[in-house]
Amino acid sequence: MLIGAGASRRLGLKTGDQLLMPGGFWPIVGTFSNGGDRSESELFADADTLRSASALSGYGSVIVKLANPQAFDELHRWLTTNPAIAVDAYRVPDYLLRTNGTQLVFFARASYAIGIIMALGALFGATKIMYAAVRARTREIGTLRALGFGSTPVTISVLLEASILALIGAALGVLLAWLVLDGREVNSGGIFRLHVSAQLVALGLGWGVVIAMLGGLFPAIRAGRMPPAMALRAV
Repeated sequence: MLIGAGASRRLGLKTGDQLLMPGGFWPIVGTFSNGGDRSESELFADADTLRSASALSGYGSVIVKLANPQAFDELHRWLTTNPAIAVDAYRVPDYLLRTNGTQLVFFARASYAIGIIMALGALFGATKIMYAAVRARTREIGTLRALGFGSTPVTISVLLEASILALIGAALGVLLAWLVLDGREVNSGGIFRLHVSAQLVALGLGWGVVIAMLGGLFPAIRAGRMPPAMALRAV
């Protein structure tokens, strides 16, 4: 058999070891890697030998390596219109979604629920911090208003400050997530390697700014509407 790199690390098996399978002990003759995808959690063996030892009469699924991604449409059309066979064709991600859909839906919903709770906490935290910042700078705001700055520039300056603080915090969070999670292997119905991609980084930074803008909106409006005289009289 050939063992995937992920399974080899998780199970502690390597080339030269033997694994008890139908028909006796099967030797592991090599290790393979496939870019960290799900196949690295599996073991491969000769199909005919495995069918004979396991008394199987057919195949549950077949993985086909295409010359290029565009060839899938032609393969799908040929398979589905061939009256001699009754099979269907899926791209690997679609097939995994079809076979593990319930588990994926559960984890997706759990992720959204946790994300919403954390976002609400961050929203209230941002609002409280920006209200405190506005109170601490009442004199500065009054001075700006007395110098002729309108409510709009003051409001924008508070929102800009909230966005900059959020970007710094989000960047630190993304860095921590990358250090802890990127390249880490998890075992959940198969061994997967986590990857903190550029798209996820952009998404995290974007949501950080959105939450900061929402949390800083009312403090910014309050700062913009603050009468100059009252602001300058503040202690």
